[in-house]
Amino acid sequence: VGIQTREVLAQSSHIGAAKRIHEQSGGKSAGNGSVMRNTPIALWTARGTLEELVLLAGQQASFTHYDPQNTFGAAIHGAMVRAGIRGEDVFDAIDGVLLLLPHGARDRLAPLLTPQWQPDMAANNGTVWTCLAEAVWAVRTAANFEEAMVNAVDLGRDTDTVACVAGGIAGARWGVQSIPSRWTTYLNGRVNHPTGITS
Repeated sequence: VGIQTREVLAQSSHIGAAKRIHEQSGGKSAGNGSVMRNTPIALWTARGTLEELVLLAGQQASFTHYDPQNTFGAAIHGAMVRAGIRGEDVFDAIDGVLLLLPHGARDRLAPLLTPQWQPDMAANNGTVWTCLAEAVWAVRTAANFEEAMVNAVDLGRDTDTVACVAGGIAGARWGVQSIPSRWTTYLNGRVNHPTGITS
């Protein structure tokens, strides 16, 4: 749980807490925590419309992160995961979801999600847009799930969140079977595969 999420959940009344904290911080609440926990939204809405996903991802994001950038980042991430689990190209999903976002959001986010974009090691990847851009880059430049995770972690700084966001996209792109078994062998608990196989 990051700083923003912890502050919202610590409020005696969660209703409106994200907005209050956003205003108290001078409008700076575009952290990456809302995108980190977004993969289940894409799974939940996989059979629904893209518009339904965008709406639900935005509601999920704004619960703790009131900045609209969080809604946009969660929508893009969710659309990519949704595409992957539907057997579609995760990167093709970017253009479709950008069309559903306001012009300003498209102008800001689109350049960060192109194949030409490269990580800036001086940038703050604790923000929703840089975290998402780094996660997309990590998956785009990888040949498999393992390589995508290594790419994300090797960027440094807020690596747990970037890797989590990239992991949702990579998992949807390559499937649960692509996760190296040596990574799941020592987990505390079990990983239940959709096929019924337990590892």
